[in-house]
Order: sequence, then structure tokens, then C-alpha cells
Amino acid sequence: LARNERSLLVRAEATRALGRLDSKRYRGVIEANLKANSYRDGVAAAAVGAIALSRDPKAARKLLTLVAPSRPFGVRIAAIRALAEFASVSSDAVPALLNLMAEPDERISLIACAALGRTNDERALPRLEKAAKSAGNTRIRVYATESIARIKAGAKTKSKLGSR
Repeated sequence: LARNERSLLVRAEATRALGRLDSKRYRGVIEANLKANSYRDGVAAAAVGAIALSRDPKAARKLLTLVAPSRPFGVRIAAIRALAEFASVSSDAVPALLNLMAEPDERISLIACAALGRTNDERALPRLEKAAKSAGNTRIRVYATESIARIKAGAKTKSKLGSR
């Protein structure tokens, strides 16, 4: 189904399922679907999700390449969201997300801003605080404020757990 199903939705979901099953075993199909040309990049974005589901630290390197401006928009969005989940295993994830906040495409900045909030990484706070105060786009200011609150709440939880 993931190789040649006519329904793009079925093909995308089958690709995600391969990632849940064993992304190494089905790497060829997943990589092929990463290059698939489909409506709103649905199949390729599902391939990004399949890569991320592996939770393999090596997958973080792949995700870092998939956020590049040369990649299709849908792939970039999926990779940015997935990269947030790898912040604890890849020291390059948060700096990459911080760099994406400076993208000229505000849609990318918004997704990166939200993803930073999911990392619970305090290194993101200075950039998020700057965006919360001075970003030209109101939505970026709101997303930055929400991400700051999320990171600070995570830091408080860590400190409470550490003091027990």
C-alpha cells in the first residue's frame, strides 16, 4: 500500500505505519515516499513522520536536512514538528529550530516557535522572549509567549522532581 496505492491518504497512512513497525526494515519505501510528489506533500510528510517514529538518534540528522528551504513546504513543516521531539537526543535540534524562527516565511517561524515550546529547552528562552516582545506578526508574539510559559512550566516541574 505504501508503494503504489492510488489513494494518497491510504499511501500516507501506510507509510506512517511502516515507521511504527520498523523504519530500518522499510527504509527504502519510506525514503522513496519522502521524494513522492503529492497534494500538499502529504505522502512525503508522512514519510517524515515515519522517520521520526523510529526515535533513532540518527533520524535527527535526517530531520535536520529536511528543514532546509530547498525542501517542499509540507516536508519542512513535518520535519520541524518532529525535530522538537528529538531535542533531548540531538544537541543540534534546538539551535536549528532557533534559526528557523528567523525565516522570512512566517509560517515556518510560527511552526518553529511552537516546536521550541515542546522542547522544554531553556536555551530557547532568550530568542522566544525577544519574539514575544518585538515580532512584527501578532501570532508569532502569541506563540512565543505560549512557548515561554510551556518551557518555564517544564523547568518548574523538573526542579520539583529533582528536590524530592
